[in-house]
Amino acid sequence: MQVAAQFSPVTYGLEGSRDALQDGAGVAQLWESIRPLLVMGAVFVPLGLFVFHLGESYAKRTGKLKRSG
Repeated sequence: MQVAAQFSPVTYGLEGSRDALQDGAGVAQLWESIRPLLVMGAVFVPLGLFVFHLGESYAKRTGKLKRSG
């Protein structure tokens, strides 16, 4: 699980929140938690939009988005 946690944004969000609340860390000290979140956001958001577009295109092409009621 520790290996999988390295690829989860929640890990870095919790780590940064914990450092800020318990230790009073500033932005300079939190950079090690902020940088992975920015990278993940830059990768995961466009990737998610692309996958959604693929699914939507498939559903339209196969008629799965038609309403029956």
